[in-house]
Amino acid sequence: MKPIIGYIRVSTNQQGKSGLGIEAQREALARFAPAAAQQVRETLFHSDQKEEELEDGSIVIRFKAAGHLEMAWYLYQWGDKVDVIKPEPLKRLIADHRRSDFPVLP
Repeated sequence: MKPIIGYIRVSTNQQGKSGLGIEAQREALARFAPAAAQQVRETLFHSDQKEEELEDGSIVIRFKAAGHLEMAWYLYQWGDKVDVIKPEPLKRLIADHRRSDFPVLP
């Protein structure tokens, strides 16, 4: 039987202060266009999500989650109606897939 090796990633105090620590990387923040606002209001992204409606009609959703790839697959469905604000790794995953010719919303 092969041994199993596990590890725990820890953040330094400096990483935490800079926003690069573990907690910051688990917080997701996404802004949805006014055209998707009604659909966003009816969607549960995460059980602890916080919503903020902005003056222009767009909606910002904030929640904590661990799997960037899983979130990316879900957010692809929103096409160019979503702009990931953070975390940076998730933002990079989504950036090249924001399409205006993608009319499907979840």
